[in-house]
Amino acid sequence: MVRLMHSQGFQVFQSNSARIGYQRAHAVTPDLILLDLYMPEMDGLAVLRLLRESPETREIPVIFLSSTSSIDDRLSGFELGAVDFVSKPYMPEEVVARVRVHLGRTLQVTDSKGLTDTDTNLCQDEVMLQAALRILESRLSDPPSVMELARSVGTHDKRLLRIFRAQLGTTVSAYIRQSRMELARRLLRNDSISIEEVAAQAGFRNAANFSTSFRREEGLSPRQYRQRCLAES
Repeated sequence: MVRLMHSQGFQVFQSNSARIGYQRAHAVTPDLILLDLYMPEMDGLAVLRLLRESPETREIPVIFLSSTSSIDDRLSGFELGAVDFVSKPYMPEEVVARVRVHLGRTLQVTDSKGLTDTDTNLCQDEVMLQAALRILESRLSDPPSVMELARSVGTHDKRLLRIFRAQLGTTVSAYIRQSRMELARRLLRNDSISIEEVAAQAGFRNAANFSTSFRREEGLSPRQYRQRCLAES
């Protein structure tokens, strides 16, 4: 996960010690903290309590990473000011998406002076949309359900569907189909990749299903499309 966050431009400070992590939070004042609920020296709730008591760290958003589904732990965390819980095992892309959502919300609070409610809602929608698109791009061959995708970016499925329609003029499923076709077109321009491999990489069940869908979209079979691209190059 740290490697993924670095690759997306985040500066990450790590600590395996609750005490050192708390000290580092005061030293660098991070934009957001990912905090394990259970640690050897001190549990995450105790660390969060200390963070909230300090003027330097009380406003930093905290996301808990937890292997427990205990509602009592979650309620305790929220009462202390945690902004989110991510259950283990988790996909790194989900954690990064939630980080982006909550960083976006923090920026909205900071910049909210002079913004109307409509402006703020549009900012939230854009943050969620970009997070959702990044997840879909990384999981195009095995995309999450709309409900899973919505949960990953911190909203519910109906709102996410509204955001896609308002911002992109399409549905989530239609966007996935369009993205798969665009990926397939790019791959077909490389004649070293077999049609079967193109179908698999673009997320189709088999080459026959891919050929049918591609012909419906392009009016050509994948092989004919490849031949045309090679002739034009």
